[in-house]
Amino acid sequence: MQRTAIRLGALLLLALAPLGQASAFGPGISPLPDTQHDDYRNTPRLQIEPTWQAPSGLSGESLARAFVAQRAESYGLDPTLADLGPATQRESLLGTHYRFPQLLDGLPVEHGEVIVSVAADGHVYRAYNNYYPLTSRPALPAHIDRDAAFDAAWQRLNARGDLLADPQAHLLWTVEAGTPQLIWRVELALDAPYGGWELAVDATTGAVTALRDANLYRVEDDFTRATPDERIGALDGPAGDRADAFARFAAREIATPPTRGDRATGSGVVFDPDPRATLLNDNLQDNSPASAFTGAYFTRTLLDITFSGGLYRVTGPWVDIINWDSPNTPPSTTTDGNWTATRGNNAFNDAMTYFMLDQNQRYMQGLGFTGASGIQEGPIGTDTDGFGGADNSFYQPSSNRLSFGHGCVDDSEDSDVMLHEYGHAINYSINSSWGGGDTGAMGEGFGDYWAGSYSWSTPNGEVYHPEWVFSWDGHGTGNQCWSGRLLNKLNLVYNHSTNYGAHQSIPGGISDELWSTPLFQSLISLTGDFGQTRDSVDQIILEAQFGIGFGPKMRDMANAIVATAQALQPGQPHASVFIQKFAHHSIIDDLTAVPGDETADTPAAGLRLAQNSPNPFNPKTTVRFTLPSPGRATLTVFDVAGRQVAQLADGAFTAGEHAVDWNGRDDAGSAVGSGIYFYRLDADGLSQTRKMMLIK
Repeated sequence: MQRTAIRLGALLLLALAPLGQASAFGPGISPLPDTQHDDYRNTPRLQIEPTWQAPSGLSGESLARAFVAQRAESYGLDPTLADLGPATQRESLLGTHYRFPQLLDGLPVEHGEVIVSVAADGHVYRAYNNYYPLTSRPALPAHIDRDAAFDAAWQRLNARGDLLADPQAHLLWTVEAGTPQLIWRVELALDAPYGGWELAVDATTGAVTALRDANLYRVEDDFTRATPDERIGALDGPAGDRADAFARFAAREIATPPTRGDRATGSGVVFDPDPRATLLNDNLQDNSPASAFTGAYFTRTLLDITFSGGLYRVTGPWVDIINWDSPNTPPSTTTDGNWTATRGNNAFNDAMTYFMLDQNQRYMQGLGFTGASGIQEGPIGTDTDGFGGADNSFYQPSSNRLSFGHGCVDDSEDSDVMLHEYGHAINYSINSSWGGGDTGAMGEGFGDYWAGSYSWSTPNGEVYHPEWVFSWDGHGTGNQCWSGRLLNKLNLVYNHSTNYGAHQSIPGGISDELWSTPLFQSLISLTGDFGQTRDSVDQIILEAQFGIGFGPKMRDMANAIVATAQALQPGQPHASVFIQKFAHHSIIDDLTAVPGDETADTPAAGLRLAQNSPNPFNPKTTVRFTLPSPGRATLTVFDVAGRQVAQLADGAFTAGEHAVDWNGRDDAGSAVGSGIYFYRLDADGLSQTRKMMLIK
């Protein structure tokens, strides 16, 4: 246990030492290293608090571009920056993020970008480089047009039936090992073959070179495991007429314009968060009698619903209940604004879905994410009876829509399912380049965390299986719909050389759980052990996603979360707790620890620093140390950012054991906050460091 504690301490010292400054912990401790691309580029990917000398008089985009110019060589950029377009900008709580797109012959290079994050005080606090150096720069070739690209994609899918969303096609370059290829990126959401299809069509030959279903499904099942060709091959007969299908879709869009009317306040009968959690009943099943659910219903206020033509509709500024996916179930309406239906009637699903998603959006706004820093701050199209009735649900990035299936337990009866899928919309709203790297697992893991965070805040959240996610749709006893996922998979270990996709089987569990577990365990520790708020934890996890581009690994996001925690909650335990939880899974691992760190069980030439006692402590603790010979010694306390907090000893000592008390106050005599601190003994050119915890 001692060796583990010191190892975590080393990680904390490294990860939280302010970059560009000398560490307070002395020689041997370096700033958090940049993460690198491990493909042909071998260039920096994420840099936190990068050191540079900003030219005077610059601000905003000009400052960000000057930073990129200074890093051009290390990032692999054209030194003139001629192939970086004008920046788009995005606000967040900590600053402004300037996203410079990579261009070739005026067309975008897919996923190519450099993002520079500038704090309110004008310093660059983060940079994310996903620029693709090119081995050749071909002239723009003759290429097929958009309609030809649609035709090629349609035939490859052997498509028939109806479009479920607006078809998209974008002409752009993809880069493979430095070689650019001009393609059309085509997106077709179809009911046959069913899926949110994304295809790459070679813009010069018209050949389809790649296809995948880009829908983000709640769980892997037989349908999602089938390959695209297996799903296409299950259809009999030739493809339908593409032009006719496009015309039918356009006609439907014209025939169903957005609902307009007056804003109103209504009410709805809902589960909150779900019947098992409310009733503390693992045995409740989908086929339990209606009377078994009576105590699980609540009436909640439905804010800003729409009143039009004498009817109230569950359409508002943040949620739009629509019928966009099969089966054909029109949204419910009422004449008085009150939804009183119970489970088994889809009006119940409509009311519950509207309430949960609307409430969650307002929660994020309450954390400060509104206006210029808003996240998914607009109505999200949601079908509460979708996916052909299957026992699954999904988020569709291309259309920014949600679809909830009704197999077994209706997915829109469980807040975990709804907030998990909404979590995908959150990811894509913050980061329009979300994808690649470990984002498959991180997106699913974040969605699970986001659902678990809400459940944790409800009356029974801390006592009814807080480790369960999808606690009504999955889990339970007897005839489970499915097994659900867990938020306490402490056995899972990260391998940085692996790319973790969604729902991927890994030793001991599922890839999604590798990300959700440290996030959720941080929430439990911070709220339960340290008395911090759920709001403060969620705010950090959301804010950390700003300024990130395509292809982040878990280590990138973990570093961003730790840095964000230190910025948003200075002097509080958030950063140190996140580091502990990430380190437990080796997401931040011993590869980043300080070489040659001394530990209590490997003393340095007789110098010994004992663990403080008591630990954790409040209000006072004792530190004991042993010197092998007489001499000068100092004993110093630091916070997790490497700043000196208190000097406990500084003078001449005899050989042998000594004891010093610390009363939890800094050098100015002020009481310090709860959290993790480090104490370091320096004597005769040797030093040892240990960790201690103050809990108030």
